[in-house]
This record gives sequence, structure tokens and C-alpha cells, in this order.
Amino acid sequence: MEDPWKEIGFKTIESVLKGSNSAELCPVLSLVKDLIPRLEINEWKPLWPTLIRLSRHENIECRSRLYEVFKKAFDLSDPRDPEFAQAILRACTDEDKELAVKMQNFLAEKLPNSTMDRLLVYVTDFYAPGSEDYFLPYSLHFLLERTTHSQIYRESIFDQPLDDIPFQLLDLTSLSSQSLSQRPSWNNFGRSFSYGSIQVN
Repeated sequence: MEDPWKEIGFKTIESVLKGSNSAELCPVLSLVKDLIPRLEINEWKPLWPTLIRLSRHENIECRSRLYEVFKKAFDLSDPRDPEFAQAILRACTDEDKELAVKMQNFLAEKLPNSTMDRLLVYVTDFYAPGSEDYFLPYSLHFLLERTTHSQIYRESIFDQPLDDIPFQLLDLTSLSSQSLSQRPSWNNFGRSFSYGSIQVN
């Protein structure tokens, strides 16, 4: 097929993508992935809302083929299209761990190694109010992962682990039998404290 875009037609491809049959969707998604490098972005970009809808498809293989389209679109966009960037980020939080890791590895290869530079790219290219549900978890995951590269990462936080500290058992029975007059009054809590100004040296 010399020109599938013309021979099959945009409307036919769109109608298949709007369906839910994974047996039909998977080959068409592979076709779209191969087609978009040969087309102007304005020719295939109208399919984008339909493609985004498929990111919620229950079939893992279908989502895997879809993410290949996302990766191709992301690679071809120059300057980086925020819609394509956000789609990649959404894929990085896929419920299937294997798919999510594949997309995270893809994204890691495309971004700067420096923590600060990468954070700047996340904020400028990947953030949008509608993408917060997956932007925030992924960004936090990135920051936590980066702490493992710190020289003090393996140092103990406490001098003495909690397991080695002797705790005293509290007899709740005797506490509950105390009279009200013996119990501390929460109404007076804080009255004995004096609140002064805080000096910063």
C-alpha cells in the first residue's frame, strides 16, 4: 500500500480509533505510528483527542501500541508540543507497571541528566492544570528517586534505631480509672508557655 493515508482515508482510521475492539485498534494504531512521520502534523493532529481517549482502554496491548504513537509524536515535535509531552507523562503512570517503566525509561533518555535542568523541563513542557493527576505523582517520584544519588542517602537518620530503644509499657487500665480531677486539663494546655519572638542569627 503506497499511501495508506489516502487509500484508507482519515475518516476510516478515525472511525476505527473511536471504537473499542482491540483486535481492530491494535493494527490501526501501528499503522498510525508508521504514517505520522510521512505526514504534516496538521494532517494527523485532528486524531489526537481520539488517541488520548484510548489511554484509558482496558487492553494492555492496545495501550502499548498507543504509547508507541505517543513516542513517535513526541520525537517528531520540534519545538516540543505540550500536548505530546503531557501524553507521555500520562503514560508514565500507567496502571500496568511494565508499561509504566518502559515509558519512564523512554522519557529519562530524552531529558537532561541534571536534576535542576530536568525539573525545569517538567515544569515548562509537561505541566498543565489538566495534567496534575499524573504530573504531581511522577514529579514526586522523580525527586524521591534523586535522593538515592545523594552521598548521605545511606547514612542513618537517627543515632539509635527505634528497635534498640527500650519503651515503657503504659497501663491503660489504671489510667482509665483515674478520677477526672486527677487527669490533666486540656483547657489549660499552652497557658504556661510564653510566646516570644524568634531570632534568626
